[in-house]
Amino acid sequence: MNEENQQELLTSDFGLSKETVQCNLEQQGGYYQKRRQPGKQRENLPYAGKRITPAGIILIVIAIVLILVGLYFVTYHITTGIFNYSIAQMRVKDNASAGSDSSEKQSEQVTPSNGNYYQGFSNSIDENTFYSIHFENCDYDDADHNISMHGNYPQVSDDVRNSDYINGYIEDQALYIWNYYNSQAVDSVEQPSDYTWDMESYVTYNDNSVMSVVVQETWTADGSTMMDVTCINIDIENGMILDNSAILNTDDSFAQQFAKRSLAQNGESEIMNYLTSGDLADYLSDSSYNIIFYTPLGMEVGFRYSTGAEVGWITVTYTDYRDYLKSF
Repeated sequence: MNEENQQELLTSDFGLSKETVQCNLEQQGGYYQKRRQPGKQRENLPYAGKRITPAGIILIVIAIVLILVGLYFVTYHITTGIFNYSIAQMRVKDNASAGSDSSEKQSEQVTPSNGNYYQGFSNSIDENTFYSIHFENCDYDDADHNISMHGNYPQVSDDVRNSDYINGYIEDQALYIWNYYNSQAVDSVEQPSDYTWDMESYVTYNDNSVMSVVVQETWTADGSTMMDVTCINIDIENGMILDNSAILNTDDSFAQQFAKRSLAQNGESEIMNYLTSGDLADYLSDSSYNIIFYTPLGMEVGFRYSTGAEVGWITVTYTDYRDYLKSF
């Protein structure tokens, strides 16, 4: 699915729109002094010779203060709005969930009726491998500006081929919001405030061949709460980051089976009712939207969606994922 089709689908079916917030504030002014020409009477110059009374000075000062306060609040809300909008638009990443239809309105996973479905996020780390895994933490608090940012992410030991590249990629994906916030704090005239960011990373599966990392995060600013879930799949044996669009064969036939499995696992879904088999196949094969990560039960497969009302994702548990694997 190319960018034009994705935008047309979301605009026509879900009522999405993109807004560009621009603010150009200009203030021009000047004092024009009238010079009395020879022979012209002073009374023809109505303001000549008059003085501003103390009461007038007070009124002028009050007016200036009110204007400055108004400009401050306008600038603050516009800056914060651009900050939130930029994050939401700039960061369209792979989002992963666990056996449910999730959204901003529903942070907990739907409990499936069948225990064979993967639920929630949790670490499932095999320590009997040739490499080890540890977690790095990042924390920042600023009580004066009501800022709280906390997260963690996994790193692999040097025993893994290309470990520096793999660790750098995991760090960049996990700290995307963290780094974006810091860049805004440096570039903005006023530091963003009233901002929280919570990120938790999980190693959902690992062995001597593959490793999957799921990064779940929530951030709040200017009264709005957003969330994101990113999945990273690693070819441990060859030291490579896998392209999520190159793992499974997700054609129209796969999409039709996915729809049936989702109905059985997740129940009725409004987003699934909107999508045709072709649309669904495009989402499942596009690495900007699809969701793929290994679990002890097999593999979670799905896609991320965004409407005007919610951002969420749908996944299905594939215990038979090997039947759909591409060769890599």
